[in-house]
Amino acid sequence: MKKWIALIMVITTVFLFAACTGDTSVGESKVKKVPDAYLKLDVEDYIYENEISDSYTFTSVHNYDADSGLDQVTIEIRVAHLYADEVITGTCAYRYNKSDDTWSKAQTVRWGEMSLEYKPNKFLKTFENRYPIIEGSSKFIEFEITVQELNLEAGTIMCQYYALSVQSKVCEARGSGTFSLDRTGSGEYVFTIPGDKGEFSVWLYADTGIHVYMWDY
Repeated sequence: MKKWIALIMVITTVFLFAACTGDTSVGESKVKKVPDAYLKLDVEDYIYENEISDSYTFTSVHNYDADSGLDQVTIEIRVAHLYADEVITGTCAYRYNKSDDTWSKAQTVRWGEMSLEYKPNKFLKTFENRYPIIEGSSKFIEFEITVQELNLEAGTIMCQYYALSVQSKVCEARGSGTFSLDRTGSGEYVFTIPGDKGEFSVWLYADTGIHVYMWDY
């Protein structure tokens, strides 16, 4: 009986305290987060503006401040390209309006750096193409590159290659070897192969795979 009386006294004390302080949400979490529906609109704007056609997903991390009602959000978009996943991170803020239980944007999304997570096995095949330097021009580049190994940890690629550039000069490359990879500021891998009258630049793209260039100086 004494235990029951003590339990009743504790429960009564809790509710009296809540009534005095005006807090009627005893046991209710004060942590809120802006619904994904708001963030989805931000993500769709980015996808549309950057003309991304491949499938994508997004995740979010929230940092809600109950005093200001501000939810600071980090959004991560992951685009599933064929040869690499593209990861884009952005930050924004939304404010919770308690009076009408709605959210309003406090800071537009600031999209930061983009990174690429390559899928090496996807590159183990033959890439070939022929394209004009200028549409309708007789100047062109053609190539055929068979990738045998792509070792991102070592930063190397092993391949057989053929490339031909017909511009102000004709340059041809043919052979095989292992080449060191460089990385551009936008995240793509690139390497060079030697030709008889210059070098070809070979780029590894997330969506189209391998493409070959030669600048006509």
